[in-house]
Amino acid sequence: MAGARRHRGEGGALATYRIEVGRRQKVQPGAIVGAIANEGGLGREDFGHIDIRADHSLVELPAALPEGTTEALARTRISGTLIGLHRVEEPTRPRRPGRTARPRPS
Repeated sequence: MAGARRHRGEGGALATYRIEVGRRQKVQPGAIVGAIANEGGLGREDFGHIDIRADHSLVELPAALPEGTTEALARTRISGTLIGLHRVEEPTRPRRPGRTARPRPS
């Protein structure tokens, strides 16, 4: 499964999901975990890495979300904004401007 990685707790796979809140909404990781856990019925152990960007965030959640979770999260808001949860392929981290790849020593 592309974009999936091992889940810490039960050995399931994690996948990357995008939500439509980020630094512009002054969102914090705790708000993301709290909203998704409370509304989606997930536990804190179901979360992987959270990457907060300017206008959205990437959250690692179980690849196979429990039944009804997606529907419940469709109505979820963080900082007054609908989160618009949807699964994405594993993102590549953007390279910093002006940096080039270093050759490996032989």
